[in-house]
Amino acid sequence: MGSSSSMKRHVAFDCVEPIIASGYTLRALLGNLPESQAPKNVWVAPGSVELDHKPVVLKKRLVEDLGSGNVAWVESPDGTHDFLTISWFELERTEAYKEVAKWVGDEVWPAGQVL
Repeated sequence: MGSSSSMKRHVAFDCVEPIIASGYTLRALLGNLPESQAPKNVWVAPGSVELDHKPVVLKKRLVEDLGSGNVAWVESPDGTHDFLTISWFELERTEAYKEVAKWVGDEVWPAGQVL
């Protein structure tokens, strides 16, 4: 991991960094695979620069598998991977929740239902 990686740049806000830095996560994901396979395995390192893909591959695969009406793609460039759970990531957090609410709509919260 380079010094310009997202995890290094946002270490002060990333509560998962100690877990990943411990090495346990990688060992658990790899199982019996050699560690050299990690950067080439889409399940272990989906953002690896060693993978032969473009950033839109995940979205494309989701649309192919689920249909475009069942996929909502929301990106928040200034949010960490878990910014929805952290209050200091406003306005990103609220805007993302609004997008989720539009996407799920009546499927999760039927109109008129009081929670």
